[in-house]
Amino acid sequence: MDSREVVPDCLFVAYKGEQVDGHDFVAEAFARGAIAALVARPLTGDHATIDFRAGQPSPYPLPLSTVTPVCLVVSDPIATLQASARAWRARFAVQVIGITGSVGKTSTKELTHAVLAQQFNTFKSPGNRNSILGLPMALFGLQPQHQKAVLEMAMYVPGEIATLCEMTQPEIGVVTLIGAVHLERAGSMEAIVAAKRELVEALPAHGVAILNRDDDA
Repeated sequence: MDSREVVPDCLFVAYKGEQVDGHDFVAEAFARGAIAALVARPLTGDHATIDFRAGQPSPYPLPLSTVTPVCLVVSDPIATLQASARAWRARFAVQVIGITGSVGKTSTKELTHAVLAQQFNTFKSPGNRNSILGLPMALFGLQPQHQKAVLEMAMYVPGEIATLCEMTQPEIGVVTLIGAVHLERAGSMEAIVAAKRELVEALPAHGVAILNRDDDA
């Protein structure tokens, strides 16, 4: 998402945020070594373009290796990224532990990973890649040898944790502490509680929820 973090042979996802439009940095991403960019509209520049939007001619079976760098035009780059991450996660029989809360998510993730890694080959979402944008990218780090995955999940508005759970399929859910973080976006403490509860509600019948007994919320 950030052109400054581009590494050679990676995919750059152009996201239009409130302040910055990632489409303005596609050329910079290519200059830094990205081989493809997921974009919402065709762009001018020294690159190929393959349009996957409805009504466009099918690009298959053109191998991407012959047309790099290339802009892959889709209706919604973020939805496409999430769908790709969901499909990648589904390839692996890994037990996912999802961790959310207003505070303590990252430290709890790190501690949980440290304990599980003593016995299992354990993946963890890097840094604070915990959003509907960051976690999909983190999921591509999953590999066949991983037995456990510890994933941090954040929300800015209700519904986002449900989206992350649909993507990652957690079997264990941990809620650290619920506070008035992002209250201006959620609207009320009740809405924040409901948003965090999305993790628990997404667990399968055999799933396990770990909650903070001392948290009145």
